[in-house]
Amino acid sequence: MAGGDSDSAKDGSLFSAGPIDPNCPLGVTPLGSVLYQAGQAITLTNHVRVRTGMRTYAVEQFLPEGWQLVSAGNGVWDATNNKAKWGPYFDRADRDLVVTVLPPGAAQGPFPLTSVASYDGHRVPVAGVRTVTDAASLARRMQLQPTGEARRRGLTALPGATFVLEASSVLQQWHPVSQTPANYDGPAELVDTELPPPPLRFYRVRLGQP
Repeated sequence: MAGGDSDSAKDGSLFSAGPIDPNCPLGVTPLGSVLYQAGQAITLTNHVRVRTGMRTYAVEQFLPEGWQLVSAGNGVWDATNNKAKWGPYFDRADRDLVVTVLPPGAAQGPFPLTSVASYDGHRVPVAGVRTVTDAASLARRMQLQPTGEARRRGLTALPGATFVLEASSVLQQWHPVSQTPANYDGPAELVDTELPPPPLRFYRVRLGQP
């Protein structure tokens, strides 16, 4: 069973996945592994940081279709809308809101993970892990493409992931030359920053730590 790449929530709204405005009173970043194994539970954390004063905030985490809730921690499970809910909180405290979910035994391919946050009734864009996939599907998607510059490679693989560019001159000994931090739109540009450049260079990419 494969999932789509949509970021639409169950109520039909579309939530931004762009960078979080540092001036926004509330910052929420979903954290966790971008990989899952069919039939094995994974945990996602909504990392909440309050930057300025506000009255109240709340966070929701939607589950992919067909996935089951294992635990919403100190949150509340909304079975009708297939989501975990936390808040509203009135103490303006930072929190890590954890949800554990179970993918189906036949799950494969990418699934969307949509988080929604609000403060004082205002919706807040979130940016972080928005899509999870199995290792085999990710490997098929992680293909480096030339960009027109010898030391730059383009990669479209998985929103919210971090990638490490490795290089070799003999196709046997590989070493990292750069790391591209988590991106939220999928495309990434990986750059060989080593100087001086060797006359012959091969590249490969692997998944890095978030």
